[in-house]
Amino acid sequence: MSQTKILANSYACFFVHFCIEVICFSILTHTFKVDNATRFFIYMFFDMVAFYPQFLVGIVHEKFPKLNIPVISVVIMAAGIMLVQYDIASPRSMAGMLIVALANAFLHDCCAIQTTLIGKGKLFPCALFVSGGSFGVVIGQILGPSTFWRKEYLFIVLAVMLVLLLLTNDSWLVEEYEYPKFDLVKRDMPNSYMVIIVAAYFVTFVRSFIGYAIPISWRKELWQSILLFFIMGMGKALGGWLSDKIGARKVGVYSTLLCIPLLIWGQNLMVVSILGIFLFSMTMAITFGMFLSVIPDNPGLAFGLTTLALGNGIMVPFITGPIDPMLNAVIIVVLSVACSVVLGKTLKEDKNVN
Repeated sequence: MSQTKILANSYACFFVHFCIEVICFSILTHTFKVDNATRFFIYMFFDMVAFYPQFLVGIVHEKFPKLNIPVISVVIMAAGIMLVQYDIASPRSMAGMLIVALANAFLHDCCAIQTTLIGKGKLFPCALFVSGGSFGVVIGQILGPSTFWRKEYLFIVLAVMLVLLLLTNDSWLVEEYEYPKFDLVKRDMPNSYMVIIVAAYFVTFVRSFIGYAIPISWRKELWQSILLFFIMGMGKALGGWLSDKIGARKVGVYSTLLCIPLLIWGQNLMVVSILGIFLFSMTMAITFGMFLSVIPDNPGLAFGLTTLALGNGIMVPFITGPIDPMLNAVIIVVLSVACSVVLGKTLKEDKNVN
């Protein structure tokens, strides 16, 4: 596959992810205009359904390579949208939302497999795909509360997504796969397989926790939350690109260290804080590459483990509630340093990166 086609497929997956989150967050922000406590649990259940089942797609895909999971997932999402009573926060709407979330999970993993397959061992295609979700969250949060946005428009977005999937879906219809090999990690450690799995899981969990759970006093308006997701998306994409250019170890270690003062000093300063979150978001592609390095033949499972860690990180605030500012600073320092050390100890030295 030519570089042009690889890039085109990567951007197609970017926009698929974008469309997925536009649909999901349009429904969440439009339909569920409820009190904060109720919204809290709705978002928690949505995250659980959208994140946790993703590893199953990788398993199903390996068992049934000719099964067109992307198209099936679009049908499932269409059924969920039809079930949602777009202007009413009812049990029926909640059931529809959870069906949409399940389709979200399947489509996430489909695109992860696709971008891994076409990426020739590079992280940027998958990083670009994942970053599309952050931009979709932004647009979904804008469109959902608006007066002109209607349920019918969700089907237009879904149709666009289906076209993109059909245009990039050839690799799902072949019997044999030759996934590119990722070699980001050290393999000379005792029990290296489990060490890498735990290390990648830990860094992903912390990134999710810091990005979503650490209290940020400046985030009071919708546009500030939108900006936060936008910056996360930019960080994810740039992290993958830089890792391919200068090496995953450099990007991972330095970004997690440089983010520390920015996250601490930026609790009340928006510009400083988002720079810190931008830097920490750059580890997304790296941790996925770590999983791929030890699970080379099942990128769906590798991505599923990534999203499992993300989901668990997001669950933390649902359990702990608000965090004291002083404790917040300690958590940022300890966890960021720990992530930097973990990445430094498990990632290989960067050599011959181009």
